[in-house]
Amino acid sequence: MNGIIVASLILGFLSVLLGFLSLYLSHYFTKRTEILIKTEDERAKQLIEGVNQRSQELIERGDRRIEKLIEEGNQRTQQMIEEMRKDTQQILNYIATLISAEASKTRELLKFK
Repeated sequence: MNGIIVASLILGFLSVLLGFLSLYLSHYFTKRTEILIKTEDERAKQLIEGVNQRSQELIERGDRRIEKLIEEGNQRTQQMIEEMRKDTQQILNYIATLISAEASKTRELLKFK
């Protein structure tokens, strides 16, 4: 009978020990998981920050490229306007010479009548 009591005491002690061990291990694994999650969160934040920074650089580069294209377009437009102004002036001068020549012919015809 004494053997049964000793065995039950040993089993009881071992079950209490296993209970404490399971509580300790669950607490340990919880803390360890929190540390790993924080580490992963920091790494993810760094990755996101890097991607955001790269995206911002690409946007700024695109903006600079667009501004350059707009400036080149404005310069080309100004050149075209200047060329059109010169062409228009030449056409007006030509028309003025034609009118002047025709006016002279008309005056001469009127003198003869």
